[in-house]
Amino acid sequence: MDFACGPGLISRELAPYAKSIVGVDISPGMVDQYNTRVANQGIPREEMRAVCADLQGTADELDGEKFDLVVVRPSTQIRAPTSLTPSQPLIGELSAIQCASSYHHFASINDITRTLAFFLKPNGVLLVIDLLKSDDAETEDLFPDHGHHIVAHKGGFKEDDLRTAFREAGLTAFMFNDAMTVKRRGHDLKLFIAKGTKPILTPGQFL
Repeated sequence: MDFACGPGLISRELAPYAKSIVGVDISPGMVDQYNTRVANQGIPREEMRAVCADLQGTADELDGEKFDLVVVRPSTQIRAPTSLTPSQPLIGELSAIQCASSYHHFASINDITRTLAFFLKPNGVLLVIDLLKSDDAETEDLFPDHGHHIVAHKGGFKEDDLRTAFREAGLTAFMFNDAMTVKRRGHDLKLFIAKGTKPILTPGQFL
């Protein structure tokens, strides 16, 4: 799953490494762009498609589908390289949910992490890429609210913020590394990549 997928930039990077990708976004316009680009490239919907949804973590969503990988990608406000491939050490095998630089839009990262973890298969992985918390007070001014995009965490996140959210969502094997440095309005912004794994159930355990 490519969560907060936008027009599908990250999905296209991951496509060579995945049997199928489902993009999820709350914007109908982004979903239309995603699916139009997929159709124009002649890619079957079974291999790549996007749906418009505000996920709550319930069994009836996404036709009950669960994922090996969920990725949350950087938002369009952060102009970072889109390249993200499984050759990077923190990613490992492509078995995850991705979320990149969209986390700072969510009021509660604990709630959204719990929701995304729900859609992981056992041993599946959640990847989050976003802004590392900075001591620079001006950083918050670089991400004003615009339109329906509310920036709840303008200053980014500390490692402990993600560690707590992942732990409370039941994810294990937490990893947190620097990803890259990008420029925005003359400021250097550091991005992190965080990884957590949904544990394999043992007899007697329940999701």
